[in-house]
Amino acid sequence: MPYIYRRASGTFYARLRVPDNLRAVLGSSDLRKSLRTTDYHAATKLALQTAAAWKQEFQRIEAMLDANKLAAGSPILLTSGLIRLDHAAEAAGLKVETYASGQVTLPPSGRACSR
Repeated sequence: MPYIYRRASGTFYARLRVPDNLRAVLGSSDLRKSLRTTDYHAATKLALQTAAAWKQEFQRIEAMLDANKLAAGSPILLTSGLIRLDHAAEAAGLKVETYASGQVTLPPSGRACSR
């Protein structure tokens, strides 16, 4: 069983390797937890439950990190509502020209949009 090992005391422990992309976040290369039993069959069941909970937590953290990356790259997701096209373009680092008529031009493509 890959999630279980026994210490010299006879107590079983659950162990799971932390994915490489989460090591900096969790500050460890693996997780370990005492299963507080010396019975192999009970430890096997507890180790599987513990590993499943850890894997679920890994997924939650990865989803949170992905959402943060997405929001950091999207000025629209950083706000509570809609933003003007020129503000979004400026936040994305694009040069913007606004004319008195209300047209916004994003120069390299030369396309214009009204606000």
